[in-house]
Formats: sequence, structure tokens, C-alpha cells
Amino acid sequence: MKRNLFALLFIGTHIIFIVLQIHRHTLYIQYSYQKQKNEKMYDNLLKQQEMLAYELHTLHNNETIKKYAQNELGMMPTNLKHIRKVTHES
Repeated sequence: MKRNLFALLFIGTHIIFIVLQIHRHTLYIQYSYQKQKNEKMYDNLLKQQEMLAYELHTLHNNETIKKYAQNELGMMPTNLKHIRKVTHES
């Protein structure tokens, strides 16, 4: 009787260990996939940040501002002869 009980406990604990190992391996694969997905998203966000920083620096460039003002807004460069003094008279 004690031998059968010991054998059952021995086999039962081994089966439980096997199931736990399979479960642990499944969780490892799941977390590994999630980590890989997060690293890819992080790399994409870094690339996007670099592109936005480059675009910001480009937009702060004086030549870009001048081209935008002339082409998109239809502004013209001013000369000193076009400037008049406006006085306020009461």
C-alpha cells in the first residue's frame, strides 16, 4: 500500500512539474514575443522622433520661412522705399 501511494505521489509530482514547465515555457514565449513587439514599436517611435526633430529644425530655417511666405502666402519682400511712417493725429 505504501509503495503504491509513494509511486502515485512520485508520478503525480512529476506530472505537475512537467505541466508547470510547459506553462513556464509558454509564458516565456509569450513575453518574448511581447518584448520583441515593444522593441520594434520603440524603434519606430525613435525614428519618428528623429524625423519630427529634423522637420522642426527645417521649419525654423529662415530660408524655409521665406519660401513659405512667398509661395504659400503670396508675400513679397519689402524695400525701404515701400515703408512709410504712420502718425497718429487726434
